Amino acid sequence: MTSSTVRFGDFYGKNFVLELDEMNTQNAFRPGEDTCYVRLFPGGQQPQLFTSMGSARIVASRLPFDVEEDIVFVKEDRQSLKYPCVMIKSWEWVGRTYPTPQFREEEIKLPQKLSGVLRVKYTAYYDRIAVESQKEGKVLLEVVKDDRYGYIVLDWERKTRKVYLTVKCACTRKVLENAKVWVDGDFVGNTDKDGRIYLGELSVGNHVLRVEKTGYKNSDEDLIRNDEFTVPDK
Repeated sequence: MTSSTVRFGDFYGKNFVLELDEMNTQNAFRPGEDTCYVRLFPGGQQPQLFTSMGSARIVASRLPFDVEEDIVFVKEDRQSLKYPCVMIKSWEWVGRTYPTPQFREEEIKLPQKLSGVLRVKYTAYYDRIAVESQKEGKVLLEVVKDDRYGYIVLDWERKTRKVYLTVKCACTRKVLENAKVWVDGDFVGNTDKDGRIYLGELSVGNHVLRVEKTGYKNSDEDLIRNDEFTVPDK
């Protein structure tokens, strides 16, 4: 399972917050094909990036991010926002009236210990990091700048699915026996009496298809869009 948010500060004074960017449409990424985007808070720090494999780079900096968050105090006089904020837009105690809090980046301080819920609306800045890997496996992305540190673990896996093909005549819809089939330039075999053939376990994504049968035009020579197909993720 992909780690979506990580805060870590055992050896450093402050934390970077890293999470998957909403630009991603999945939680696992295909080696050599997908780019994973990560949000890094706070933005604009120009930190060093380290990866266990693959590469990472900042592609956008100091992007605004509006947040509404309920902070729970249980007999406490300090708590933390999820993200280091650059501007408090509004705050209010839910229910009872309590003292005015003090804000500094992600830290919230109260003049005394109390129990209550503080609703805060604020703006944070983040950098967008692009991560890529040619190999399958888990990628550890670490971010370091002075006394700040953070990391996130990303999944790179080559998903495959079993794929079967039935070859038919485009005009008559008749199944074609003994048709020759290639996938991505590799010869797979001939269709059976029902026009079917097992293409194997193919990776999720786009593939090139070629079909030949005596008496018919080859699939890559006719005017029909039948020379490629997509293996779905789900």
